[in-house]
Amino acid sequence: HNVNDEYLGFAVHVVPPSADYRTNHFGDLLGLCGRHYALIRYGDWTLLDPDTRAPSGDADNMRRTILAAPEKMDDDGNSYISIPIRFWNIYEGWGSTPNHVDEEIRYSKPHWEYLKRLMAT
Repeated sequence: HNVNDEYLGFAVHVVPPSADYRTNHFGDLLGLCGRHYALIRYGDWTLLDPDTRAPSGDADNMRRTILAAPEKMDDDGNSYISIPIRFWNIYEGWGSTPNHVDEEIRYSKPHWEYLKRLMAT
């Protein structure tokens, strides 16, 4: 997010800090732009199954979705892990009808490996 020619980033914990002593590790932090931070922090969302695009539902299913996410390659040959996410009850363009938006969260391979270790406990 660019404000006054400065870029702002936000971070959220994937695992609540009270849940595990290792949550201060960078593998637990998800870096986001301001829009996506607001959607995750204050909005309604769920992870989606990468194959069926069905909502993951409860926390255990979300955990399984993250742990089973497949590795992909971008156009530059960089490895990443992609987890689809759906935000809903989003009012865009000053409209009065809420929409849902399907996007993806991308993790670098090292970030995802640390997150997997944290979530495997």
